[in-house]
Amino acid sequence: MTLLKHSLGAAVALALTVTAQAETLALTEVWKTPAVFEHPESVAYDAASDALYLSNIKGDFGAADGDGYIAKLGTDGELIKADWVSGLDAPKGIAIKSGLLYVADLTQLVVVDLNKAEVVQRHKAADNSFLNDVAITDEGEVYITDTATNRIYVLKDDGLHVWLENPKLESPNGLFADGDNLIVASWGVPTEGWSTKVPGHLLRVSLRDRQITDVGSDKPIGNLDGLHRLDESQYLATDWMAGVLMTIDQSGEVVKLVELSQGTADLTYLPEQGRVILPVMIEGTLIAFDIK
Repeated sequence: MTLLKHSLGAAVALALTVTAQAETLALTEVWKTPAVFEHPESVAYDAASDALYLSNIKGDFGAADGDGYIAKLGTDGELIKADWVSGLDAPKGIAIKSGLLYVADLTQLVVVDLNKAEVVQRHKAADNSFLNDVAITDEGEVYITDTATNRIYVLKDDGLHVWLENPKLESPNGLFADGDNLIVASWGVPTEGWSTKVPGHLLRVSLRDRQITDVGSDKPIGNLDGLHRLDESQYLATDWMAGVLMTIDQSGEVVKLVELSQGTADLTYLPEQGRVILPVMIEGTLIAFDIK
């Protein structure tokens, strides 16, 4: 099955410019898939296969219904296989290391062998968990956010263990391993459902002593989801509710790059190409932008 991309190249691109830290960032849309995906939540790139992997929740975001799946695409947005791995519950954040795809699948961490396209491990978390994102350190340690319980799990000794539990995490969503720290994109404290009176911001958690500090200030930013480092001074992040892709620097300053639609979720960034790729859950699309 082949997807006809809606836009290709700069000739039909959406171009936006923003100014941040005395330099201009130019954001250009290079391709966008048709709306054929089913609540796509997270995308990851594997250099060995030169392919993108996309988690699809499909059914209820919080239901263990077995409807979820992983799709495989080329780096040009062309679909290779829609149901590359199926039978998951509500797969959200994904990360890749050493030929394995780690999937935050509601109440369990699912490990997929990329070469075999099959599940090889399942690690159970608490029954009330809402596992959301996965980050892997340079040393190969796997960490997972649990938005429902203000926890961060670590995969250790062939099982999931609570590494940190603290209300200061403010419903942790996005996660990025950054040297000696984990950077957490918090959703904010929910009031009813997923609504928040005070939205979240970026947090830094020391891998050495598990101390939590603010990135910049504690000023609310949004209902944060996707997170990746852009360069030495700033991160890329998404606001799921507002549908915004933004940069956040070390002082906490926010610059909105583009406003899409609600459900803009867990992105990946390819630094060699200067390309950010992000799913839009409600719309059911995957979009790639070049950042110059």
